[in-house]
Amino acid sequence: MDEKRTRHFKAASSVPRLAPDITARHGKAASLAFAAFGEAGSALTFLNSHNEALGGRPLDIAGASEQGLVAVQTELSERRLP
Repeated sequence: MDEKRTRHFKAASSVPRLAPDITARHGKAASLAFAAFGEAGSALTFLNSHNEALGGRPLDIAGASEQGLVAVQTELSERRLP
């Protein structure tokens, strides 16, 4: 019997994966932003928009280094309401 076989899995993505330390810092920055803003829309806008004080997108800054993550955390703590 000549049945046509089909693939049951997706082909590997051609997009390179980020290193685990970068994704960990992204996750921490996202958690901090959600806690600071209290809702997803504002947190996502903050993370993905250019921030003058940080000199770039907070998500990029946090992903680049531990110092960048600390800078994003500091920026968020200054935005929190008392």
